[in-house]
Amino acid sequence: ASDTFRGAGGAWKTRNPGMTPVYLFVESDRRCSDSRTDSFRVYPLPVPAFGMAAVCEDSTTRFRDSSRISFGSIRNRTGTFGDGKGSNLTHQTNRYTAGGRYTVWLLLESQQGCRDSLQREAVVHPAARPVIGLSDHCLKENAVFGCSHHGTGSPASWKWLFGDGDSSV
Repeated sequence: ASDTFRGAGGAWKTRNPGMTPVYLFVESDRRCSDSRTDSFRVYPLPVPAFGMAAVCEDSTTRFRDSSRISFGSIRNRTGTFGDGKGSNLTHQTNRYTAGGRYTVWLLLESQQGCRDSLQREAVVHPAARPVIGLSDHCLKENAVFGCSHHGTGSPASWKWLFGDGDSSV
C-alpha cells in the first residue's frame, strides 16, 4: 500500500489513516462538466519499537519488542543484529561473541503491506575474563591464591567461592 495518490494534476501525500474521500470535477474545452466522488482507505504504518538489556559479550541479549499498529496487525517482522544473525520472532534474542558496536535493525510489515523500520546501536561490552592462580598445599596450611582480570575495564567486584562452602570477597 502506498501513502501517495497519483493522478492528473500531481500527487497528494495523505496525512492520516482511515477512509479518505476524493472528489474529481472535470470540464471540457466546450464547458461541458461532470464530477465523480470516490474514497479509498489509508492504512497506518506499523510503529517499530524495541529495547534491549545491557549487552555483554558471550551472554544472551534479550530484545523487548513494544511495536504497535493502530489498525490491523503486524504480519511480518524481521530483525537483524549487526553480526550476521537475525530473527523473525516477536521477542528476539542474540548472543554476541565479540565486544563492539552493532547496528540492530527491526523491519515491520502490516497485514496490508505497509512497512516501517527502526535502527538502534547495541554496544556490546567485552566479557570479564578472570584468571586464577593456585598452588597445591598440605592440610592445615594456608592456601595461597590470587587472581587477575584479562579484559577491558576494571572489575567492579571479586567473589571467591570454595568447595567447602566458605567464601571470600
